[in-house]
Amino acid sequence: MYENTATILKIIRDKYKSCISVPILDLYFDSNMNKNNDELIETFTTYL
Repeated sequence: MYENTATILKIIRDKYKSCISVPILDLYFDSNMNKNNDELIETFTTYL
């Protein structure tokens, strides 16, 4: 389910990229991939 949600959000983001005026955080929802979302969130909030 999370993979489908992430795919839908990616399609919407790509379609409306020119209209989005805020930074976007890409998180990984695929349980088969060992990605560190906590590190991504920390980096993103530091950037803000």
